[in-house]
Amino acid sequence: MDSYNQFADIYDTLMGDVDYDAWFSYIRSLMGVRKSILECACGTGQMTLRLAKHYSDIVGCDISTKMLDVASRNLRNSGLRATLMNIDMRALDVFKERFDAVVAVCDAVNYLTCKNDVKRFFKAAYKALKSGGAIMFDVSSLYKLKEVIGNNTFAEDEGDCAYIWKNDWDDIKRLQTMDLTFFKRVGEQFECFRELHLQRGHSKTELIDWLTECGFCDISVYEAFSKETPNDCSERLQFVAYKV
Repeated sequence: MDSYNQFADIYDTLMGDVDYDAWFSYIRSLMGVRKSILECACGTGQMTLRLAKHYSDIVGCDISTKMLDVASRNLRNSGLRATLMNIDMRALDVFKERFDAVVAVCDAVNYLTCKNDVKRFFKAAYKALKSGGAIMFDVSSLYKLKEVIGNNTFAEDEGDCAYIWKNDWDDIKRLQTMDLTFFKRVGEQFECFRELHLQRGHSKTELIDWLTECGFCDISVYEAFSKETPNDCSERLQFVAYKV
């Protein structure tokens, strides 16, 4: 069962309560003067759309061709332009050093479930950045994955689509297994399909250490959507680091 395969068609509907405009405004406040941006794990392109409105050179990449299909449609319907590429965020070697910023939002780094994969992304991002360029990404915190999501089950019904989301937290490996059952209306009936998603709870200290090992400096960590110092109950952490 591939993550974000059939899910792609209903992703935007089920994420309808996410305030992408506010999220973009926050990212933009951290961005400074930038022109060329590589967005990793861009998904259906909701952040890509907003980046494309304000920056001149936008590339969005994702490992899921299905999500990119939706992103392409969203861009086309909005009359905006961005380059979309089917690339794993751990393998950005096709790019030369030319981006002012590498951005990854909404748990992309949580989906990298071991140290080596996270460091592969950081090294690839470092190589793809210009000198002085910035990497910006957020993660769901250990507290959120363990205490808020934990071993809980969630459900949502949007009329034409719905899901049941069962979670299994492994405290030793710090891995969250998300077993999602989706229901999508097709004509007068509903199609049912499942996807398994796996995320790891990376600690703030780990991520800072790995960024440093990969050459980044001037590392800042914020309570997401603010510039406040995160606390033990922060659910989302925002990282910003720079290439020398």
